[in-house]
Amino acid sequence: MLRRLVLTALFIPTIAFAKTVQVGGQGSVQAEPDLVFVNVSLSHRDMNAKKAQEQVAKAHAGLVEALQSFGLSKDSYPTVNFAITPIYRYGGSLSKTGKPQFEGFEVSHQVEVEFKETAKIGRLLDKVAGLSSEAQLRIDGLNWQVKQHKQFELKALNLAVADCKTKAEVIADAAGSKLGPVDTLRHGFSHSPIPMSHRGAMEMAVAGSAAPTNINPKALEISAHVDCVYSLN
Repeated sequence: MLRRLVLTALFIPTIAFAKTVQVGGQGSVQAEPDLVFVNVSLSHRDMNAKKAQEQVAKAHAGLVEALQSFGLSKDSYPTVNFAITPIYRYGGSLSKTGKPQFEGFEVSHQVEVEFKETAKIGRLLDKVAGLSSEAQLRIDGLNWQVKQHKQFELKALNLAVADCKTKAEVIADAAGSKLGPVDTLRHGFSHSPIPMSHRGAMEMAVAGSAAPTNINPKALEISAHVDCVYSLN
């Protein structure tokens, strides 16, 4: 019996992989803040919703007058939240029916103040904190920013790209290759605002202290991150 041996040749195509190197670059610059946002909240609680709202409206009118005394226009302190909320007490001493006890309505009005004269922010806070009204006043914090942030972002981006290229050149040299053009590039930015609580200063102003509030913000850091893929020759 004859046996035939059949040989099958497998042809595997040769795939050429492109030589690339992927690196990340960082760049950052500092900028003095020339813009600050202040969140101011007014609230009052009463068994009658209308009476609570009237007290908040009165406090808001005083707030607007204080802000306008610093030359702020209407669009510099928009309302960001307004609410009328029924308040109930749960647990503890409940009514005979076992239901939560109604304790009145709370009306709240929150505005976001945009202030460009950062050197006067301490005076502005003292003016707001010294307002007299039945409503509760709360200053939640300060958010520092830079008006011309785009130009600082571009400076940070240039530094990040340069950092990326420097790293890629070192790697290419170590691999015995020459750095080619960029294949792909991705980038992003981050800012580091310095939030500052003003509760202590607010209490000081309400207490009638003659000492003005002194606010000295730190420089903001604007950073850029770049991911680059270079070809290697």
